[in-house]
Amino acid sequence: MLRRHSTWRDWAWAQISLLASWFLAVVPLLLFAMGLFGILMPVLWDPWVSTWDNSWYGFIRLENARSANWAAGLGVGWLLLGLWIGPHALRAQAKLARAVLGR
Repeated sequence: MLRRHSTWRDWAWAQISLLASWFLAVVPLLLFAMGLFGILMPVLWDPWVSTWDNSWYGFIRLENARSANWAAGLGVGWLLLGLWIGPHALRAQAKLARAVLGR
């Protein structure tokens, strides 16, 4: 069984798929989650800033309601980026599996 090419091909696919699929699935999910968090920032900024010193959302320092509104705008951008990149990441994972499995 260890001499068969298909055994080693499947083993390589399992190792590569484990790492690459995890990365390709987590990036869109994190962008989407951070986007939702940013959209909620106008509501959450006051308890967030009072609990944590030197609070930032992305590259925006949270100091007042205006900066929280800017964070909400950034959150919309990250949410849309997560929704846009999701299908591309899924296709990239399929291409990777096809390339490794040779099909």
